[in-house]
Amino acid sequence: MKNIGINILFCWQSRFHSIAMAVVSFYEVDFSYDSQYLVNALSEAKTTLINLVQRHLTDKSASRVEHIFGVLGNQEFLDAVFRRDSPHRDQLARLVTDMNRAMDEGVL
Repeated sequence: MKNIGINILFCWQSRFHSIAMAVVSFYEVDFSYDSQYLVNALSEAKTTLINLVQRHLTDKSASRVEHIFGVLGNQEFLDAVFRRDSPHRDQLARLVTDMNRAMDEGVL
C-alpha cells in the first residue's frame, strides 16, 4: 500500500512539473498557448492529487482542492491569463520567473 502512495506521488510530481514547463513555454513562446492541453493536464493533476490525499483530508479540505483546480483549470480563466494584453501579464511574468528559478534549483 505504501508503494502505491509513493507511485501516485511521483506521478503527481511529474504531472506538476509538466504543467510548470508548459506554463513557462506558453508565456515565453509566442502563439504556443494551448488551453486544452492545460485544462486536461490540470484535470489529471487534480485527480491524481485527490487520489493521493483523500484519506488524509476532511471532506471540506478535499472540496477546497477541487475548488482550486476548478478555478485554475477553467478555460476562460486560462485564456484571460495567457492573452498577450492580459491585465494579469505582470503576475504571470513573476510566476514564470519563480517557476524557472525552482526548476533551475531542482525544486520543481
